[in-house]
Amino acid sequence: MVRLTGPLSFIVVALGLAACEPTPMPSGFDAQTFDSVTTDAVAPGSDATATGADLSGIWVLVTDWSTCVAIGDEIELRNYELSRVEIVQDGMQLREFRQDCSISNTPILGMTTVVPLVVLQTAGLMKSSAFFPAHGPDAPYTGGVEVQAWGLNFPSGNPETEAMPADANDPRVVDSDGDGHPGVTLKVGGVCDLYAVQRAVMERTGKMNSDGSLSGEATRHVMQVALGASQGFCAQPFATVSNQISNKWKLLRVDKQGMNLDQDGDGDVSCSEIVQNQAVFTDWTPPDDSRCAGFKQ
Repeated sequence: MVRLTGPLSFIVVALGLAACEPTPMPSGFDAQTFDSVTTDAVAPGSDATATGADLSGIWVLVTDWSTCVAIGDEIELRNYELSRVEIVQDGMQLREFRQDCSISNTPILGMTTVVPLVVLQTAGLMKSSAFFPAHGPDAPYTGGVEVQAWGLNFPSGNPETEAMPADANDPRVVDSDGDGHPGVTLKVGGVCDLYAVQRAVMERTGKMNSDGSLSGEATRHVMQVALGASQGFCAQPFATVSNQISNKWKLLRVDKQGMNLDQDGDGDVSCSEIVQNQAVFTDWTPPDDSRCAGFKQ
């Protein structure tokens, strides 16, 4: 468990985000260049089936995050995410293009924070490379670094490590959800709005299961800067820690070679089709405060 003691806004707590976590070290993957998203992107002459199967297609990524929150007692917050992932396989390399479809979280102090759909729709694709050198049950999977940015531009080309803005006057801050407030607007308990920018840096490792799905463990480091709020209590500080050992994820194929969630027959599986069918593949972990025992020690 990684310890964190710095201040954190209420909205960050409600989302399960560690605003003062240390900046993660750069990944071991070289920088990747992506020109477009297409399943025809495998280079001519490459062996797309070198691992025994071509994983190119549409998948759903189910991620289940854990955060410990100190509010009198130690409380576990669970954060649930569904993402559409297009995979392009080139030999042992998987190029992944990820779009978040929905994010929900368990309540804190009886209040639930909502991430509006427009925040996800305007965030853009996360692009990364994964390493998958074998095929079949227990074949190892090593994911690349994914950077999720809300209300931010990173002109340096180093979104993983670039310093975060200090306030709304920073030119890198954008009103990405178009509501007239800087950054993105997050809804707290239906009674307060927080205007913020946020960066999450994530990395997954795991293995292939006997049914062809992938699953494993994940790490996440989040930085958030509050730029304003409709009510002051949104900035109430709490101590949190990202409970990395209790994070988990799974990747399931949802195109016609898998679960075939293409309900409208257009040859694609959209975010809306994924969300409509989430009961088929989600088994969310409920909060258990015992996972956070000893957090303040």
